[in-house]
Amino acid sequence: MSATVACLFIVIVAHHFVQIIWNIRFKGDRGADCTISCDCVDFAIPNQGPAFSSHKFKKKSCLWYKICLCIQTGDVVWINGPHPCGRCPDISIFRDALMSELDEAE
Repeated sequence: MSATVACLFIVIVAHHFVQIIWNIRFKGDRGADCTISCDCVDFAIPNQGPAFSSHKFKKKSCLWYKICLCIQTGDVVWINGPHPCGRCPDISIFRDALMSELDEAE
């Protein structure tokens, strides 16, 4: 199974069947300052124009999902998206959607 297919499966499962619980990021925590790892995942879609272009797919249209995993357990703790690839840098997604969810010391 390719990484793209595996990630798409995770997103579909997370949105439809599995409840994402933000506080499980502390499961197995050993006092670390960092409890999650986040990244954006691109999913190819039919051509939608430059606002959706992705450098990962040679400027073809894509949608972005921001996915965060618990470092200790590997559980998916947060998903945000879809976002047009060409419009939303991942720092903007972080500032607009995730930063306010973090505790003060995180």
